[in-house]
Amino acid sequence: MNAAEELEEIDDDTRNQVLAEAKFFRSNSYFYLYRMFNNIFVTTNTVTVDNAFDVINDKSSKEEIFALLNSDLDFAIEHLEWNDTFGRVTKGTAKHLKAKVAMWEGDWEEAKYQAVSLIEEGPHSLMPTTEDVFSGDRNHEEALFVVQSQDDLLGGGDNTMMNANYVTQYFQISGIEANIAQGGRGFSRILPNRYLLDLLAEDPNDSRDKDTYFRLKYYYTSGDSINQEIKIYKPITDLNNPSETYTSYYQRLHPSCIKFAQEDDNPNSYLQRSNIMVFRLAETYLIAAEAIMRSSGDPLPYLNAVRLRAGATPVTTVDEQAILDERARELAFEGERWFTLKRMGQEVINRQITNYAGDGEYFPANLGEKDPRSNWKPYYIHFPIAQIDLDLLGP
Repeated sequence: MNAAEELEEIDDDTRNQVLAEAKFFRSNSYFYLYRMFNNIFVTTNTVTVDNAFDVINDKSSKEEIFALLNSDLDFAIEHLEWNDTFGRVTKGTAKHLKAKVAMWEGDWEEAKYQAVSLIEEGPHSLMPTTEDVFSGDRNHEEALFVVQSQDDLLGGGDNTMMNANYVTQYFQISGIEANIAQGGRGFSRILPNRYLLDLLAEDPNDSRDKDTYFRLKYYYTSGDSINQEIKIYKPITDLNNPSETYTSYYQRLHPSCIKFAQEDDNPNSYLQRSNIMVFRLAETYLIAAEAIMRSSGDPLPYLNAVRLRAGATPVTTVDEQAILDERARELAFEGERWFTLKRMGQEVINRQITNYAGDGEYFPANLGEKDPRSNWKPYYIHFPIAQIDLDLLGP
């Protein structure tokens, strides 16, 4: 950024485009670090051989951090265009992030302004159905920021195991093979808890748990039971008479998030190279709903736009819990939940974790000292900073 300011043989429009994109990424990075660790140091100085080993003696204040975030994003919003060049940040990307930053400041009017103007003035729109949101290459009208990837191309991105983390090991069951239609090949590492599953089940017409965002059922692909639902393992539903197969259920048959499965994935590999959606307009709608709820106006049209797209019945009132619940239904496993809880404060975190974390007593290995509902400590609100990093700092 400092170098771009000094370049001479470059026109101002090009310079501002370069600076706007760079300032977006700086603000996005610092904002992520602040939300993770809280104690961070921000600077606009270029690192040189003269200052690279200067000891940092104190964190930046919240006021310093947010002044830089807002300055960078204001510049980005001013100089970026509304365009559909997928893979590049745009005015809409910057406005979406500016709304999120304003939420962390408690500036509800600013958050409302940025979110509503993005929805009403930008070229973006919600995809018609939940099935459309994560289909294909994710480059569509709802997408605000999609990391691009391409096979057999230098710079085309690395393989990841992102999808595999969220999909159960159904293919370990005799009579079913791994296939993309049922989620690809998975590890059974991360799964939706009962809080989320119960939310999705509240409305039988909600499409988000019907093989769009989540898959709840798996089917045999060969043998005498071909095309029949697999029901050989059961979760714990009666604590006094638990299923003898519940451990196998959690390993091989639990509901899976299939947002990151891609149509051209190799079903026999845990690896994939796929476009990754980072920001999308559905979250902008939910930001608008919350900001309006906390300031002035009618939040219902914005929250219900997301519900109606999913086929769910519109709600008639909006409060903080309604926002939390709808964000869970729509944005689960997209990297936003912890930041939302942290922004809302310890009381909300305590309520959500003590009531809803994990599957609690429904999976006994979570009990005792491993039970997040009873071992939560207030300082867990910030992620730890490694000692090797602390050793580089001043007092």
